[in-house]
Amino acid sequence: MPERTLWRKIEERLHLLADEFPAVIGLALRDLATGREVLINPDEVFPAASVIKVGVLVELVRAAGEGRLRLDERIVVTPADRVGGDGVLTHLDDPVSMTLKDLANLMTVASDNVAANICLERVGMNRVNALFRELGLEHTTIARKMMDDAAARAGEENVATPRELMKLLSVLHECERHSGRPITCEDAAEVLRVMRKPKDEPIRRFLPPDLAMAGKHGALDGAAADSAIVYLADRPYVLAVMTKYLLGTDGEEIIARLSKVIYEHLDVLARSTPHGRRMPPVPAGPEMPV
Repeated sequence: MPERTLWRKIEERLHLLADEFPAVIGLALRDLATGREVLINPDEVFPAASVIKVGVLVELVRAAGEGRLRLDERIVVTPADRVGGDGVLTHLDDPVSMTLKDLANLMTVASDNVAANICLERVGMNRVNALFRELGLEHTTIARKMMDDAAARAGEENVATPRELMKLLSVLHECERHSGRPITCEDAAEVLRVMRKPKDEPIRRFLPPDLAMAGKHGALDGAAADSAIVYLADRPYVLAVMTKYLLGTDGEEIIARLSKVIYEHLDVLARSTPHGRRMPPVPAGPEMPV
């Protein structure tokens, strides 16, 4: 099939970029239209950084759907909750009252670590890990709060694999359309609604600014990761890229370059006939009189 040749070229270009990069890279790509996948070190375990917050968001929304908590519950954030890293809450001088829903938005969109830790405390670390296991994610684990360097030094790291991040987002995509367990259609839709909010993330960097995405990225010293559903018309796909042992290099830059290669090839497939001809957009018909 002609598509097979293009997929081979995608794989060749991705492997070349990964091999030339002076760090460890893992990648998992799934074309949601066909189920076809491209995998590079898919089962290597990487630091998940803030990508792990997707699991916290899913469990928070699921707990609300099951009546275990209310997203309109108000929580007072105090200076005692401050931690370093990304976010805005750590910079506030005075206590502030916020709903769990607003904290979930800050955790996801601004990658706020204070908000993430409060949400994690509210649902429980064990519950988030139980969710991962229900979804068949054997390696993805949340082992510590955000910015707990003492725990990280002791080997308690939040980790995932590219294949499992791809699977997590694929499940959300599928559940949004066909309700399933352990995530209902309504819960999946709410999670993806939050994840679709605009963010500055590597997978998006070189793509058209109006292209819809639902993603979450993160970075730590020596590691960077990003995962997203990219809503390319007629050819949506899931991409997860993870890096570690960065040698002073920009992990987010290589993620953006890999994303650009994938988008360019899938955009060609999306806009071409089975014979390889690229067709112009179908013109809009004349407006009908009211």
